[in-house]
Amino acid sequence: MKYKITSARPTPCTCGALPQLPSGQSLGIALGIPTMPNLHDVGGYKTRNGAIVARGLAYRSDTFNPMTIEDITKLERPSLKNDYDLRTNDYTLPQFKHVIDDFVAAGGDRAIAVAVFGIKPEYLEASFDEVQKHYGTIECYFSEALGIDAAGQKALHDLYLGTK
Repeated sequence: MKYKITSARPTPCTCGALPQLPSGQSLGIALGIPTMPNLHDVGGYKTRNGAIVARGLAYRSDTFNPMTIEDITKLERPSLKNDYDLRTNDYTLPQFKHVIDDFVAAGGDRAIAVAVFGIKPEYLEASFDEVQKHYGTIECYFSEALGIDAAGQKALHDLYLGTK
């Protein structure tokens, strides 16, 4: 995967209405940010059980730079506040090639640099294994570890997936 997931504030933006685009259309282009053609709302898609993912809450993109001050101002409209990078080593390591090469040229171990800049799927898998081992289910993890009770979990479900 080579995308970043970015979340907006808990309610869809009301600060200067965003264009209502069909699922899959570029919000970056619609907002006039040519450096972000891959900025898309992940809402509007139907899940396996028939729910529709809410619009205006989570977006995906590949990069947020280079950006001008004007681009940043335009990007304020969806009220983005968190950025989660879900890209793989195939995508990220080439971006750090010069840093890794410099580190190795200075006598450093390439494996150390790759460990620092790389992404390991086994880390994510290990975290899910720990959730399973300690809590049994993701719902119990949300409840016991994160303090989100059943009502809170339902509210999150309804917020992101709505009701059928």
